[in-house]
Amino acid sequence: MPRLKETKPKVGRRGNNEGSIYQRKDGRWCGSVTTGYKTNGTPVRKDVYGKTRNEVAQKVASMSTEVFKNGYVTVSARNETNFEALFREWYELRKAPNITDVTDEKFRSMMMKHIFPAFGALDVKAIDFKRLQRFFNKMKAAKVKDRVGYSSDFIGKTKNLLNNFFKDAVRQNVVPTNPIGDVDIKKVDDDASDGECKAQALRPEVRKAVLEWVEENPLLRPVLIIGAFTGLRPQETIVLQWSSINFDLKTLSVKKALKRVVEFDEDWNVV
Repeated sequence: MPRLKETKPKVGRRGNNEGSIYQRKDGRWCGSVTTGYKTNGTPVRKDVYGKTRNEVAQKVASMSTEVFKNGYVTVSARNETNFEALFREWYELRKAPNITDVTDEKFRSMMMKHIFPAFGALDVKAIDFKRLQRFFNKMKAAKVKDRVGYSSDFIGKTKNLLNNFFKDAVRQNVVPTNPIGDVDIKKVDDDASDGECKAQALRPEVRKAVLEWVEENPLLRPVLIIGAFTGLRPQETIVLQWSSINFDLKTLSVKKALKRVVEFDEDWNVV
């Protein structure tokens, strides 16, 4: 059995057998346990999430017990330059702790559906300008053809995420240069052609028909009326209370919104 590496506890960061536990900016708690080491000495960590520190501490303690029972794992050198492995590690350490849950969910979906299928199995050094340019050309072509699925904003965010990864990879001497630096992405007009993609308010006759349809529905009627005449987002509308309304001044105060907290398993699937 491999020997366990001795580590010193960090003051204020962990309890007995808890690993590293901290609270994210969005209020969620995150725990990290070292489960092994790469052949170059870099630690391999696994993260868990929870709503309370105690919940995360229990998960971390359970993982730590498994590590002490089975020993540290050793990651083969051939995986040390695998793009997906490096990207996942970079994202968990550098990106995820500094963004909101909503953005985190969007980014993980972007990676699982687009970035990893295209580059995940490759050696990070094999991803050059030509591969990246063809990848974005394909995304642009789909946008022009279908006018759905890949907005200019989505394509730009995909490029920016890859750019941030490769910039850090250059600083860590993983790759010699940033291959995405010369990729050209011409902005695609989201309102192209006949203007069908442009968001518009409901026409008066359509709005009237909708409001008449829900006239006798005690739940949907106030929700749709507020949405139609104030422009509030659904997550702002559904948490309104009577105290939010000032009938004398005829005003509506929006002081909070509903927030959806998303948790992922170790393969980044939403649980």
